[in-house]
This record gives sequence, C-alpha cells and structure tokens, in this order.
Amino acid sequence: MKLTRLRVSQVRQFRGTLDVPDFDPGLNLFFGPNEAGKSTVVRAIRAAFLERHRSLVIEDLLPRGETASTCSPTIELQFDVGGQPHVLSKSFFHKKRCAYSAGGKQYDGEAAEDAVAAMLGFSFAGKGASKASNWGIPGLLWVQQGDGQSVADPVGYARDHLRTALESTVSTVASTAGDDVLTRLRAERGLLLTPETGKARGQYAETISKLETADEQIEVLDDQIATYQSNVDRLASLRAAHASDSTKKPWEALGVQHEAAKAALAAARQLAQRLKDIQEAERTLATTSEVLSQQLAGYANQRASGLQRELDHQAAKAEMDAAQSAAAIWERRRGQVANEVEAAARAVDSAEVENQRATLTQRLADAAAQQQRLARVVDQAAGQAEAVERHKAEVAANAVKEDDLKDLAKHVDELRDLAAMQRAAATTINLALMPDIKVTLNGRPVDGQSEHRVVASTAIEIEGVGTIGVVPGANAINDLAGKIEKSQALRDAVLRRIGVVSVEEAHARADRHRSAQAQLMTAIQVLKASAPKGLDHLRTELASAQAISDTAAHQLGALPPAPEHAPDAAASVATNARTIDLVAARQALQGAHAAQQEVNTRHSEAAQALARAQAKEQAAATELARVRVAIGEAERSGRETAIQADLATTTARLQENRAAIADLESQLQTSQIDALHLEVQRLKASMDSALQAFQQRANQISSIEGALDQAGAQGLEERRAKLLAERDHLSRRHAELQLRAQALQLLVQRMEDKRQALTRRLQAPLQRRLEHYLRLLFPNGRLALQEDLTPGALSRGLGHDDAEFEQLSFGAQEQLGLISRLAYADLLQEAGKPTLIILDDALVHSDHERLDRMQRVLFDAAQRHQVLLFTCQPERWTALGARPRELRSLVTSSVAPTTRTTKKITAEDL
Repeated sequence: MKLTRLRVSQVRQFRGTLDVPDFDPGLNLFFGPNEAGKSTVVRAIRAAFLERHRSLVIEDLLPRGETASTCSPTIELQFDVGGQPHVLSKSFFHKKRCAYSAGGKQYDGEAAEDAVAAMLGFSFAGKGASKASNWGIPGLLWVQQGDGQSVADPVGYARDHLRTALESTVSTVASTAGDDVLTRLRAERGLLLTPETGKARGQYAETISKLETADEQIEVLDDQIATYQSNVDRLASLRAAHASDSTKKPWEALGVQHEAAKAALAAARQLAQRLKDIQEAERTLATTSEVLSQQLAGYANQRASGLQRELDHQAAKAEMDAAQSAAAIWERRRGQVANEVEAAARAVDSAEVENQRATLTQRLADAAAQQQRLARVVDQAAGQAEAVERHKAEVAANAVKEDDLKDLAKHVDELRDLAAMQRAAATTINLALMPDIKVTLNGRPVDGQSEHRVVASTAIEIEGVGTIGVVPGANAINDLAGKIEKSQALRDAVLRRIGVVSVEEAHARADRHRSAQAQLMTAIQVLKASAPKGLDHLRTELASAQAISDTAAHQLGALPPAPEHAPDAAASVATNARTIDLVAARQALQGAHAAQQEVNTRHSEAAQALARAQAKEQAAATELARVRVAIGEAERSGRETAIQADLATTTARLQENRAAIADLESQLQTSQIDALHLEVQRLKASMDSALQAFQQRANQISSIEGALDQAGAQGLEERRAKLLAERDHLSRRHAELQLRAQALQLLVQRMEDKRQALTRRLQAPLQRRLEHYLRLLFPNGRLALQEDLTPGALSRGLGHDDAEFEQLSFGAQEQLGLISRLAYADLLQEAGKPTLIILDDALVHSDHERLDRMQRVLFDAAQRHQVLLFTCQPERWTALGARPRELRSLVTSSVAPTTRTTKKITAEDL
C-alpha cells in the first residue's frame, strides 16, 4: 500500500486545508516545530481509516473554538494497493460522509468503511471511538508518538493476522483439532495436577491427604497399644516394690543415723569456736608486742637523729653564706646593664624621627603625583558620563515596545496575505478590442488590449457599443474586504501606539533606537574603562589623595628640626643612610635588651638560690631544736623503762596462747568437722528420698491403673483393624489417580513438544526477517521470538550479557520495537496484506551512533514499504536518504497551522 495524495481540512490546527499532492513510494520525511501539525496529520490518517464517519465522540478532530454543528473535519486519501488506485474521502460531524472507490467499484457509508477495514486488516468499535484492540494491522505498523517501545499489546491485537500470514508462508499447516485435543488434555490434567509445578490437586490431592491421615492414625493406635502393654508389665513391678517398702520402712533407720551424726557435728563445732577465740587473743597480744618494740626502737632512733641534725644545720649555714655573696655580685651587674639599655633606647628614638621625616617627605611627593593623575582621569570620565546621558535620552526618545513591533509585523503580514487572497479571488477582465475603439473602466480610460482584476462592482463603457457591468463573487470578496479593513484598522491602531504615521517611519524609529542603544553601550563601556567603579569613586580617590598630602605635610611640620639639612640632590642618599642608622640603633638596643634579660635571669636565679639556702638553714635549725627537746623529755619521764617491762609480760602470755592453739588444732583434725557435715546432709537426703519414692510409687500405681481402665474401654485393636481396611481402599484409589495423572502429564508434554516444533517452523520466516534488520543494528546480535510473536531475549555476541526485552533501556526497546514492526510488515506483505509504515517522532531516545544504524534499517525497509516519518528535528535525519519536506509549506489554504513557537520580530522583518 502506497499513499499518493492527502488533503486535510478543518482538522485541529488546519482550519483551512493541508494538501500533500504527492508521496514518494519509499521514504517520506516531514518536519516542523512542536505543534506544527505533525501529530494532527497522523491523527487525520487514523481517523480516515479507523473511525466511523458517524461517530460523535471524536471531538479532538475539531479546530479549537469550533463546534460539531458548524464544522466538518474532512480527510481525502488517494493510495495504490497492488498497482490499483484507491480513493477514500471521509467527513465528520456537520456533513457526515464516507465514499470509497477501488477497481471501478464505488462504496458509500458503512459499506465503504467495512470494505477498507477488510482490506487493511482492522475492525471498528461497536460503540464510541475506535480503540487499540480494534486497530489490527494499522495499530501494529502506525507508531504513535511515545509508543515505539510498546510492542506486546499491538502484536496481541494483530496476532490473528500475523498467524494467518505465517501459515500462508509454509506448505502445510497443522490441524486445529490438535489444539482442541491439547486443550482438553490440559483441562483433564488440571483436575489432578497444577500446570506450573505439577503438584497434586483435586481428587488426587484429597486422596493423598486421606491416605496420609490414615497412616498417621494407625501409627498413633500402634503407639497406644504398645503403651498399654508396657503399663501392664510395669504395674506388677511397682506393686511388689510398694508392698516391700510398706513392711521394712527404710526411712526410719536412716532417721536414727541422721540424729547421731548431728550430735557429733555439734561437738566438733564447739571445739572450732574455742580455737577461734584463742586465735583472736593471740593476734591481739602479737600486735601489742610489735607496738612496744617499735616504741623502744623510736627512742634509739631519736638519739641517732640528733647527731645527724647537727651536721645538717652546719652544712645549710655554709650554703646560705655562699648564696649571699653571689646575689650581691649580680645586683651590681644589673645596674650597669640598665644604664646601657637606656642609652641604646635614646639612640633608637633619634633614628626613628629621622626615618619618619624621610617617609613623610616621600609620601608627600607620591600624593602630589597621584592628585595630578586622578584629576586628568576625573575630567575624562566626566565627559564620558555626559555622553552616556545624551545617548540615554536619545534611546528613550526613540523607544518602541517589542510587543508593538510584533503586533505591527503580524498585521502587515496579514494584510499582505489578505491582499494576495483578494487578488486571487478577484474577477479577471481581459480586453481585446479592435484598434481605435475607446474604452473606460469606471470612467477611467484604459487600453483596449489589457487585463484588469476587479474586486467590486465595475462599469465598462465601450465607445459605440454601450456599458457592461461586472459584479465579482459576492460573499468571498466582501468577506475579504471586511477582513482587510479590520486588519488595516488594527495596523493603524498599532502605529498610533508607537507614535508614527507609517510603517516606514516605524522602521526608521526602530533603527534610531537600535543605533542609540549601540552608541549608549559603547559610551558605557568607555566610561567603565575610564572609571570601573564610577565617577564618584574617582572623585573620592582624588579627595583621599588630597587628604593624604595634607596629613603628611602636617605630620612633617610636627617633627623636631633635623640636626642638619642635606641638599635636595643628596636627599635619597641621606634617607638611605638614616634608614641604615635606624637599623643599627635597633640592633644595638636589641643586644642591650638581650644582655639585660640575661643579667636579670642570673640575678633572679641567685636570689632564688639565696632564698632556698636561707629556708633550708632555718628548717635545719628548727628540726635540731625539736629533736633536742624530745630527747630531753624521754630522759626525764622514764617512759622507756616502763615500755621494756610491758614488752616482757606480753611476750610470756603470747607463748602460752600459742601452745593452747596447737592442742585444739590437733583435736579438730581428728574430729573431721567437714566430713561430719557431709554425713548429716547425706543421711537427711537419703531419709527424704526413701519416703518420697514410697509416696511417688503409690501415685504411679494409681495413675497406671486408671490409664489401663480407660484404654481397655476404648477398643484399640478393633479401631486399628477398621483403619487398616480403610487404608487399603485409599491406597488402591491413590494408585489409580497417580497412574492417570502421570499418563495425562506425559501426553500433554509430548503434544506441547510437537506444538513447539510446529511453532518454530511457523515462526522461521518471521525470525529470518527479524534477523535481517537486527544485523544492521547489531552485526552479531540475535533477538529471540516468543511464542506470542513478541520480541524476547537479545543476545549481542561476545562481551555482552543476554537481556530480556523488558530489561533493556528505553531507547533500545524503542529500536527493537521498530525493527520487530518492520519484520511484521515484511511478513504481512509476503502474505499479500497491504502495508504502510507511519512513525510519529520515533527514535527520539536514540544516540547518534544508534540513530545512524537505524536510518540504514529504515532505508532498507523502504525498498519494500512506504514509510511516513514525522519529526521536529530534521537535522537528526540527514543520513536517511529522503528529501525533507516542511509541513507548513504544504498548507495551501488561507489559514496556516497555528503553532505556539513565537519568532522574535525585528524592524527588518517589518
């Protein structure tokens, strides 16, 4: 199928008529900016084929502001199918009409629509607007904006057409009866097994569950019977042991032994307490003996310490005398250094005055030079500032609003278009009169051999013949005249707003405004170069230079007079010499300060050493006096003799206690108190355990007797026999259902294997076409084809991981989606189906390299199919091999498609 002509009237943007008089048989590239009408053209083609002409729910076709009662969107299509011409014309809403002709046959209304649908492979919605599920083959091959990556749904809606095309490419086709059998087998298998996991379900799962329940119940009964028999044997044993303990009563003998062990333990504990008391007295006597011994040793140490304190006092006094001599030496040196520092400071002050005098003299000269330079710059900047103000005034005087210029340009263009339309609609008068015959047109003489166009009632007077009245077509001419008059009024209103009387004067004013703006920008740039921070800043800098000069002169006058005045010629040399003198004086002062600091440090150290020596001597004298007093008091009191007597008494008592402790420890070792304590615990536990065992055995006998009575009443053996019979029945039923499920699973698997083999055979032609296009995009690539004919996993060869179609990037999905559609188109064409490829802003997410390869793919497909490509970026399709056509250039009616892009209108455009 190849379009040859398209006319669109009163559809969305196209209030007038869009006419595409011819299409190339292969690639057709149409371009235009956003909202130029590309999607409107695609929508118009879809509406012509896919929508019922009597539909009332497709208001999106109406131009903005129009209603269904006054407007009739119309689409006319001419196309060839198999070399035969076809014509389809369809109008909606106000004038509903559909006409279709093919091969000499004429169709009207719904018959025409049904004939087109049968030929192209789609259907109509039962009610309302056409839906994607009705679009069939066109929905697969006509890609809407932003839907390039969506393949599954369009393929699903066209799957019957694709399968029919596939089946027509192979010599034999499997009978559909096989599918019926497979469907029935799957349904039968589904009653017993889940299709996904093969797990049991239905009666099969129920039988397995009942069989497992019966096995569990039998196992429980077996455990209960075994427990019953075990309890019978254990009851006899427990009864015999209980009768023996009732006679012997072993816990009473253990009680007697326990009382005897408790008495022996109490006697041993009394010995341990006596030993503890004597040991405590022994520790007290030992402490007292140690304290008395230390007091006697202290008296001996006092006498020895008195001799040592005498020697320490003599050494401290000698050290104090030496420190006093050293401190006196450094005190004299500190006075000498202070005089040296004072002299050096006076020399520095004198040198600093002379250095400041030289600095202020130089600052005064620099400030004078800066004043002269800034005065010149201020004069220049003031002149440039005056020029800026003049140019600003000129810019303001010639200002023109941008919106006024745009409005004026719009009305001028509208007047030009209306004038052209008026000339086209005007009545043409051709005069071809005999020579010398006079003729006038509305009273004005004209040549007898001439041509005239009139737009109003006109009178032609031919000498000797009479008058001929000419009245042009009424409504169209009158409407154009009214529009021209309205447009002229709007143009004149804009001229009045601008303040001019003509378009030429508006041009001139805009030119003056631009020239003044350019001169203003130049003056501003020169002013910025002269005064980057502004004229006021320059003037502030000039005033600052004057202030610096005044301050330097005042400070120079305040200095004391110089010792001598060098001639001006030697000023720099004198200044340098004074600087050197100041450096030397400061160095001398710094040296004097360092010496003074060193002397002060030594003097401070000597003073600190003297203070330490004096403190040491005083402390030695104090300690010597204290020791002498203590020795004297001890000798006078007789305390040392008394302590010696107490020590002898304490030592005798300590020996007696130690002998008693040895005797008691021997007795406790023989009694073994720890062993007696354990024996009491053992006998008590044994007595309690024997009595508790007797009581527990009685409880066990009672419990087992009750359990045996209950078990005997339940009839365990009869219940087990009944369950065994029921289990045998369930086992046979399970075997039957298991065999049936396995048989059905095997049959379904075998038939599905055969069906997959047939599917691969049917898909082979489509797979070949898919790989043909894929190699142009990925030379080593392979794209799997799923059973539902949608693209599957993509393999790109070595170095790349395989990826499912849904895992690819948006751009890659869009590219493979287009390749798949081209393969479908090849398949449909081979099956004799009409094909037409329409791409609305496709591949917008492709990078330059991928887009270049996709252009090769489209060029290849265009050798077999007609391709309509609409884009807002024609520069991306320069390598497509098709002539680009701008959509606006195809508008032949009086009203062009409206866009929302606004071009900036300048005075040159007017």
